[in-house]
Amino acid sequence: MSHSPLATISVPANPSNYTYGRPNGGINKITVHHMAGVLSAQRCGEIFQVEGRGGSSHYGIGLSGEIAVYVEEENTAWTDSNWDSNIHSVTIENSDCENGGDWPVSDATFNSLVKLCADIAKRNGLGKLVPGQNLTWHSMYAATSCPGNYLRSKMSELADRANAINYPTPAPTPTPTPTPSTGIKVGDKVTLKSWVDYYGTPLLQTRDYYYVSEISGNRAVLRADSVDGTVYCAANTSNLVKVGGSSPAPAPSTGFKVGDKVLPITYVDFTGTPLYKTRDFYYISQLDGKRAVLRADDPYNGPIYAAVNTDNLRLV
Repeated sequence: MSHSPLATISVPANPSNYTYGRPNGGINKITVHHMAGVLSAQRCGEIFQVEGRGGSSHYGIGLSGEIAVYVEEENTAWTDSNWDSNIHSVTIENSDCENGGDWPVSDATFNSLVKLCADIAKRNGLGKLVPGQNLTWHSMYAATSCPGNYLRSKMSELADRANAINYPTPAPTPTPTPTPSTGIKVGDKVTLKSWVDYYGTPLLQTRDYYYVSEISGNRAVLRADSVDGTVYCAANTSNLVKVGGSSPAPAPSTGFKVGDKVLPITYVDFTGTPLYKTRDFYYISQLDGKRAVLRADDPYNGPIYAAVNTDNLRLV
């Protein structure tokens, strides 16, 4: 026995109202009907239970969108008033929401019809539904107004929505925004424009240049001596300049260099905050433009005293 799992109600038609099996036929289409009345799926099925009624349907969808099965799909329901159509069709009766006129159906009924058609098409290998081909309606096979003007006007929408269930359109893959090229590549000899690492932490210059050993996006790993040497730091590629290539205009010379012994002329730091004198002299451990980092005892490993403006320094 085969029927859609969407059917939550079973109202078996009387055996006198359908043919067992599908003589000389196989399912290749769905045919849509209407009940010509405002009915529940249960009530429509009860009509097909009357012996000798001479008609039946595989499914019925009630006013509230509930789905009932009346005849199993492997059997031939007597619905289309056309034997050749019956042996190839899975047929669906739909409740109207108004009597007469264009015989409209409720949104709940139509939404269930969409899902049921998608399920029938998928399980029976009908492929994409095409109105007038594998998605048909009663008046194509008999002199009748069934399924009414309303449902006939909705056949393209029915096919499109059912097909969208079975053949969803994949979401477009977003195109990543390319990282602007800095011209820096693995193997390049480089130095830093500002002596800070990728995260902005201050660095001490230990070489005249470093080798780029790895690049990931705008993050470059720098090594000393060779691309396989000791790791120096990770730096932003925008903060690198090739050694021997073009470089930014140099900062005006201050006359100072790393290792110089100096004292502040006025005891304030680079931002103007007052300082206390703690030594007779300090060492310049780092220079960045006019910003000099001073250390006590040793220019590389001594305790940091302050960052000061080179205009406020004198050699000792």
